This record gives sequence, C-alpha cells and structure tokens, in this order.
Amino acid sequence: MTLPASSLFDLELDGETLIATPRRDLGEFSMSRFDEEAPALLRYWHESAARNVVVDFHRTDYFGSTTLGLLVKVYKFVKKRGGKMVICGTSNHEREVFAATRLDDLWTIAATREEALALVLSPHRQSIA
Repeated sequence: MTLPASSLFDLELDGETLIATPRRDLGEFSMSRFDEEAPALLRYWHESAARNVVVDFHRTDYFGSTTLGLLVKVYKFVKKRGGKMVICGTSNHEREVFAATRLDDLWTIAATREEALALVLSPHRQSIA
C-alpha cells in the first residue's frame, strides 16, 4: 500500500508500526489543508496492516485542538487493533497541553523516536519523558 502524500505529516511504516511526523506546527490557523488531508490519512491507517502508531513531534512546538481530535481518532483505531500508540519528541508546550488535557494519562509519552519504537514493542505501558 502506498503511503498518502501529505503536507502535514511525513509517514513511515516500520513493520507493524506507522510513524507520523508532523512537518510543522499544527496550530488551528496553520491547518488550512487539514480538512482535505485528514480523511486520507485516517483511511490509510484503517487500511494498513499497522497495529501501532508513533507520533513524533520533534519538528514542532505546538498544536491545536484539531490535532488532539485527530490523535483521539487514531488512538481509537489503534485500540481496536490491539496495538499501542506512543507520542514522542514533544516540546515543553506540547507536554503542558497533554498534561492539561490529561491525555498523558492515556498515552505513553517518550523522549525520542527510538524509545517510542521500543515501547510499542514492550508488553508494559510506561512514561519515560
């Protein structure tokens, strides 16, 4: 299956893990293409064999509520497949958003992509960021 082209995310498939890396900050005013691209990205995740998702925010400093909504949708998909979702590379601001929304209780937050990939393969949930 071909990875969809996106101006919002770089997508990679590593075994059963889809790695999504936002290309830029995903604030509400920079999301003009979001409504066009999000359905294609979600369709790809649904049609792929990926069980796990790693979202690597190392290129960004902030995101808006639309991004949180997309992450919740992806998480529901991952959960149905019995997989794991790990967030990594977050800025201080992004970690504050995850803490304020209590989503850091739901998702594992890792410091680096390498740690995130190791966590999706491990049997236990742990936060290491």
